[in-house]
Amino acid sequence: MLPECLFYMAVRHEGESGEPELEIVDEVNTYDLNESGRGFHGKISTFLEWHKSDPVDSFEIDRNNIIYGYQRNRNPFVDHPEFAEKIWNLTTGINLQKDHTMRLYPNPASEYVTIELPENKNAVGFLFSSKGEPFVTFNFTGNTKLSLKGFEPGLFFVLLNTDSKIYSSNAIERYGPPSVKGKIIRIKYCTQLPSPTPAIALFANVPQYIKEPYKRYIENQLRDNFNFTGVPVQIYFRQK
Repeated sequence: MLPECLFYMAVRHEGESGEPELEIVDEVNTYDLNESGRGFHGKISTFLEWHKSDPVDSFEIDRNNIIYGYQRNRNPFVDHPEFAEKIWNLTTGINLQKDHTMRLYPNPASEYVTIELPENKNAVGFLFSSKGEPFVTFNFTGNTKLSLKGFEPGLFFVLLNTDSKIYSSNAIERYGPPSVKGKIIRIKYCTQLPSPTPAIALFANVPQYIKEPYKRYIENQLRDNFNFTGVPVQIYFRQK
């Protein structure tokens, strides 16, 4: 169980909200590597060997389920032991210290996030909830658009593994349409209207409940994604 706990800590603690950032490296005596707000564990090759030679058993699965019942968080490396090899694959000579230079936008997001790597390489991606629950595993080259449809509003983290290093994201916030009077507002589709300046009609189930703050959020997302800086944008919500 020790390797799975350390794997979980490495992907869960990213230096957000005053928490330390924890990393796993393929070295021993890692005390000298530690710095303010950032700690290191080793040795990853040994942890992976233990993880493989002592696979997750029914006791650990039951323990993970019981912890989820109390704390509402899970260890993804108990649910999916194969994640460890995919993230920390030593056969590629991977740099195990995570890199935060990928671009990820918009953030907050509603329907999707775009992920761009600084290098055009093949990557395996993992989307985790803030509780450590694995949601999606995906593959892409260079950049991709990751759908968030079907996920509840909340915080998420992305971890990417390329041939040369690991990239990790800061927290992604999914900002869903608000719920009013017990009704969840669902935007079905949108269309551009004939107009000299951008005019967008969005069709929703209960457009009368969409308030000004969410309208401003939609406008800001359109401006950020379509380079509407300095251009008047008209947004209309209509009944589906």
